[in-house]
Amino acid sequence: MKRIFIFTLFAVLLSAVHAQASSRKEKTPNDGEKGWRVRQIDGDKLVWYSFRGEKGGAQQFVNVLALDLNCKDYELDFVVLDKGDSLSSVALRHDAVAGINATYEWDASFVKADGEIFSEITLSEEHLRFWKHEGAIAYDGRKIDIGYGDKASYLKSRMPNIFSASPMLIDNYKPVGTTFVGDITDVELTKLEYEDYRRHQGVRHPRTAVALTRSNRLLLITIDGRSTNSAGMSAKEVTEFLVEYFNPRLALNMDGGGSTTMYIKGSRESSTDVVNYPTDNSRYDHYGQRRLSTHILIKRKR
Repeated sequence: MKRIFIFTLFAVLLSAVHAQASSRKEKTPNDGEKGWRVRQIDGDKLVWYSFRGEKGGAQQFVNVLALDLNCKDYELDFVVLDKGDSLSSVALRHDAVAGINATYEWDASFVKADGEIFSEITLSEEHLRFWKHEGAIAYDGRKIDIGYGDKASYLKSRMPNIFSASPMLIDNYKPVGTTFVGDITDVELTKLEYEDYRRHQGVRHPRTAVALTRSNRLLLITIDGRSTNSAGMSAKEVTEFLVEYFNPRLALNMDGGGSTTMYIKGSRESSTDVVNYPTDNSRYDHYGQRRLSTHILIKRKR
């Protein structure tokens, strides 16, 4: 009997180990997979995934740019401007290969680039927008980190580049973004103030996000919205989408809405090389870019 018990216990433990390993297995969509198109910009070093199709009962258009951080040919540039400008203009001036918009308004954000702090969060804890900095993406020229933080931890950090944002979507494979807004079963979200975290993250909007995979790939993500061609997603839906198709180890929601923009040099998707459909001009085209003060760029090392 003891032999049977021990064998059964071993089998259960082994099964649990396999289940955990499987839950942490990185995924990548294949070219031609339902809704997906995959283009190699620079072999496996820089890959552009785009999804166009139905998801969750609505049409969606998603762009994901995957950079292999193990490759030494590229570097990131955390750009901070005193006066906002469009992503495509900033990318051209910095000779960038690609880029996305970055963080929220400065009074709600921690903004640091090249060792200089531009904003250290000035809102009080009671402010409606105080929730907008619960996580951050940080970069020291070699490695990326994405995780929870607050003003005190950001100030203590030695990382020279930090852009805070919110909400955290995935934390060590745990899909925390699915529960960020809490139970909203009996809540009429559209009657809440626009910046209330439950409305802001509980309804569908254009979204920008960043993620880090087990194999050390950085994912830059845009999800278009406010159109019949692409409805946008809630924080819960973004989280579920990323888990289903990429299963990253970490993920953070950045500034979205009219700020959501992705640039890929030589894409030929538009005259500005903007590949998504920014909404600031209220038209479904590539030319509705918002003038923003923070951007994350991918550049070739010289």
